[in-house]
Amino acid sequence: MAVPWLELALAVALLVTGGVWQTLAWCVTVVLFAAYLAVIARAVRLDEKVSCNCFGASSAAVDRGTAMRNILLVLAAAIGLGTSLLSPASLLTKLVDLGWQGWLGLLTIAVLFGLAWFLSREVATPAAGQV
Repeated sequence: MAVPWLELALAVALLVTGGVWQTLAWCVTVVLFAAYLAVIARAVRLDEKVSCNCFGASSAAVDRGTAMRNILLVLAAAIGLGTSLLSPASLLTKLVDLGWQGWLGLLTIAVLFGLAWFLSREVATPAAGQV
């Protein structure tokens, strides 16, 4: 029950801390996401269907898509760690300093990821008369 609260505290630390504290928060995030990935990878190899309950009790069964999502989360955290080593400013400060072009770029990326997510959820159904 404490995990969501610890994740929330970590998210706040990633946003508002700078310098060494931010780097430490990113290190913890990389380790946490890597641990989640290890658990998901193990679950994918099981013969039985299991749910990670990552987004509540109604979460879908763990599959390769779940593992891929976790790989991307580890990669994103590693990029955050690298960025914190290159720039000591807090993530919130970096976001505030973005101009309109930076925000437009982030919006474009978010829309593309949203589109990719929706397209990946499409279930192929055979056309009429096909088996």
